[in-house]
Amino acid sequence: MRKNKMVGSVSEQSGILGVVKEIVRQLCDGELTKEQGQLIIEHHNPFAKVIGMVSSVVERAREIMGRNFLGVDAVVRRFRVSVTDEIAKAFSVIPFAEEVLKAAKNDHILVADFGNSFLDIRDKVGRGLFYDQNWYDSYRWAREGEAPQWRLIRKDAVPDSFNKNWGEQQSLLQANEVVPRVRQMAYVIMLNYLENNERLFEHTWVRTLAVDSHGAHVNLGLFDISGLNVGDWCDYYRSSLIGLASARKS
Repeated sequence: MRKNKMVGSVSEQSGILGVVKEIVRQLCDGELTKEQGQLIIEHHNPFAKVIGMVSSVVERAREIMGRNFLGVDAVVRRFRVSVTDEIAKAFSVIPFAEEVLKAAKNDHILVADFGNSFLDIRDKVGRGLFYDQNWYDSYRWAREGEAPQWRLIRKDAVPDSFNKNWGEQQSLLQANEVVPRVRQMAYVIMLNYLENNERLFEHTWVRTLAVDSHGAHVNLGLFDISGLNVGDWCDYYRSSLIGLASARKS
């Protein structure tokens, strides 16, 4: 999908962001339907292109992905966050083409990632959903957030990535795949559980991009009734329970 080009003065662009923010809020709260958006467009509203983009492109992605779509509305509802101008702008378009979403709709989740840090995610959902451990609390990867953006994250481990060490697992990645950070995986795991009552990686682990003080890549999983576990086995270790996490490049 192509992004609509925005033109105009700084004040005009600020006004557009304000409208986008309000449109996203109304869509999240169910105050604006697709039909109402169409009426606004037909009446030549000066922000019609922006409104059309938000109400049609995002809703088309929701239609394709089904329950594997976790949008702004789900994040606001479950993580109790506000929609800022930055958030509204970040999620006004989908960076993945329709054919990509159609191919990924069964084994990936399209998620509106607000960029919360790992520790912030844990605080928002409650420590009861995380295994009782704090060895990682001082790590930089646990404390840092990221810029908000749409992510397309695999719901299970990369195929055939079990019983392989880190190096062997890397050779399985496709050119359009990357290994996600710990916070990205925790974000989608928790949001999916709260929205769909589905425990991803309930019986397995996946390695992520983060590393511990010894350089070993951090893994997470075994998301059972005891909560989501975070571990850091050595990269050379092979196990039938440890696979590799992946996400699509945008």
